[in-house]
Amino acid sequence: MRALIPLLLLATATAAEPLSLDQAVAQALAGNPEADVAASRVAGAVARVKAANAAFLPVLRLAGTYTITDQPALAFMGLINHQAYGPTINPNDPPTVDNLNLSAMIQVPIFHLDSYQGRRAAQAGTATATEAQEATRHALALATAQTFIQVHRVGDLVAAAQAGVTAYATNRIAAQARFDAGKLLKSELMDVESRLAEAKGELIKAQGGLELSGQMLGQVLGTGGTVTDLAPLADLPLPDETTKPQRPELLAALSQENAAAIAIRQVRAGRAPQLDGFAGYGYDRGFKQDGDRGSWQAGVMVSVNAFDGGRISAGVEQAMAQHTQAVAERRKLELELFRQVAAARVGLRTASERILVAQSAVEAASEAERVMTSRFAEGAVTTSELAISESGLIRARIMLADARADRRLALVNLRHALGLPIVTK
Repeated sequence: MRALIPLLLLATATAAEPLSLDQAVAQALAGNPEADVAASRVAGAVARVKAANAAFLPVLRLAGTYTITDQPALAFMGLINHQAYGPTINPNDPPTVDNLNLSAMIQVPIFHLDSYQGRRAAQAGTATATEAQEATRHALALATAQTFIQVHRVGDLVAAAQAGVTAYATNRIAAQARFDAGKLLKSELMDVESRLAEAKGELIKAQGGLELSGQMLGQVLGTGGTVTDLAPLADLPLPDETTKPQRPELLAALSQENAAAIAIRQVRAGRAPQLDGFAGYGYDRGFKQDGDRGSWQAGVMVSVNAFDGGRISAGVEQAMAQHTQAVAERRKLELELFRQVAAARVGLRTASERILVAQSAVEAASEAERVMTSRFAEGAVTTSELAISESGLIRARIMLADARADRRLALVNLRHALGLPIVTK
């Protein structure tokens, strides 16, 4: 049933209105399998904490046995337990004795240093899994936004290609009119026909790319299918220059480093003495002699690992190596996060500058195309000159679409690098 929720959400969203980025991120977090994997890791870590806490609770063991024997020592003890021994019984040749034994034994841990460190290690593991889950959710939000932007980018390319087809179709009508009037050569008319066919081919290619991008978005959402009916993209808030990274990956790495340090102490605690208390009650019943008796015992036990063949020492060395690795991984991640932030800021700045250039190019190319189209209808320019103006306008529109998409990508990359929410709702 849970797997159907994203599908129902998507069906509702697409039936009512185009899918927004906020809705897409929410659906990805609910439907993408990576989110379930991360959640299962947290559940496993919580279960390990419960298991570690159980080491501090008493253990109660219940047992029951039935035996029958004529072995002198055992038979003699059975008679004693049943309060059935008498002077007429030969201890060297006792009768056959049976015994039903019911027992209960409770053991109470009083001091287990390794269990204490194990609980701390399990708690640190839960913190690591929780931060890792948040990192997975953050990465899913980024992947959703990136794919969402890519669909918009290809949609803009489709619009540019469609505009080119419309322009060439208009020019085709004008060229046919000039040809019918004897003012245009057949070869020039065929050139316009050829360029219209090329424009239609580019449109078909762009539409195919849009479908593929929509399939990628459906995969990220965990719904499958093709998702291309998207709401317009609003600009996300620009982070302040002084914002420092607060990535969950870094918090997870710090938790992992802490867990590795605790693991060293946990292994070393295997050398510490252990103190346990115990108490028990037993009931013996003999049917052949028709006797019974209850008994109890209680006490404390101290145990210490006097010699283990170097197992603890080797475990300490291994734990220390893992801690060293965790420290190095955390430092490596810090450097990578610094690089990501710097790269995202550079990408944001350059994309913003490219937008200004592309907007100017579109304005100039639009005016040039308007003039050329008008002059072509008057017979003042050739089909080649007209095609150059049309191609220039299409390239300018594509350049503007790419620059806008790249700026959006750089902005979501920057927010992700800083650990800020991809969506603000």
